[in-house]
Amino acid sequence: LLLASVAVLPEPTQQVLRTAAAGGARTSHLLLVAVTGLDDAALTAALRPAVDASVLVSDADGYAFRHQLIREAVREEMLAGERAQAHRAFAAALEVRLQARLEAGSRAGSESALMVLAALHWRDAADDERALAAAWRAAGAAGTAMAYAQRLQMLEQVLELWDQVPASARPPDLDDTGLDHVGVLELAADAARWAGEPERGLALAEAALAELGPVDDARRADDAGRMALMLRRRAGLRQELLLPGQLDDLQAALRLAAAPNLVRAQVLARLCWALKREDRYAESERLAVDLRALAGQLGDEEHRIEADMVLASLGALRGEDTMAALRDTQEAAQRAGFGLLEAWAYLTITNALEGSGRHELA
Repeated sequence: LLLASVAVLPEPTQQVLRTAAAGGARTSHLLLVAVTGLDDAALTAALRPAVDASVLVSDADGYAFRHQLIREAVREEMLAGERAQAHRAFAAALEVRLQARLEAGSRAGSESALMVLAALHWRDAADDERALAAAWRAAGAAGTAMAYAQRLQMLEQVLELWDQVPASARPPDLDDTGLDHVGVLELAADAARWAGEPERGLALAEAALAELGPVDDARRADDAGRMALMLRRRAGLRQELLLPGQLDDLQAALRLAAAPNLVRAQVLARLCWALKREDRYAESERLAVDLRALAGQLGDEEHRIEADMVLASLGALRGEDTMAALRDTQEAAQRAGFGLLEAWAYLTITNALEGSGRHELA
């Protein structure tokens, strides 16, 4: 029934419709010109019967299928080779357009949507090497644009294709980062968290932990540190999902992160806040003092400020007036350019004001 209105159209029209169906629900006129190889007049002549039959809807600069189900039906009628060829043509045309925009001075981040589309078309064209390389580039551009849902989608495509592309055929900029499969899982877990999909992030973190395996004394210190950071990441995702096990993860991470380095500071900071949320104030305060000492030893200004913030917030819970100290941490974070820590300081100040009954200021 869906294809009945398509089947009566001229064959050249049906051929262009099949190509357009591979392009998505909507395709611009100029992109269809590039993909089909037809000139403006020939493409317009081919598509007019489809518009007249209300199979397609024409707008200012392109065409959309009147209903997504029609598009899906047309696409399903295509032979596998025909679909792959159409997707390959779309991917190539999108990359030509993208390169022209970048050469004209456009930033990669602003063109992340084009990069994502090109990567998806290379995947649907079953060109695994190009699909992996394009997805990796698109993931970087999406991260720059803070388009975290797109970044997650592209990193998951990288993971999907990882074992299907030989290491020697992976993009050089991926090899240059030194990332392995677990490293991409880590990036994807973070992207999922920022995209507001903590359930997916938790599944990715679990996969990374399973791949890392148990850490014992025979393993290198950087393996232990990596496992510690993954446990810290899982604890954060469990917190967002209100799941148990956060403290267990963080305490295990702290045992692994025994060396006096940045990893230990990161784990200590997260554990201080987690203990505070559990009303285990004495333990939180003891670890905050340890964190401040470690930050001083490392010359780590960010964690020194965070340790002061923990201590001041604990003091406020005891009824002490620590507002000046809390505002000092906010101002210090602002001066140093630690945006996330500054935001956390505002939240901590808000909670302290609310706890002392100063609701308007809060």
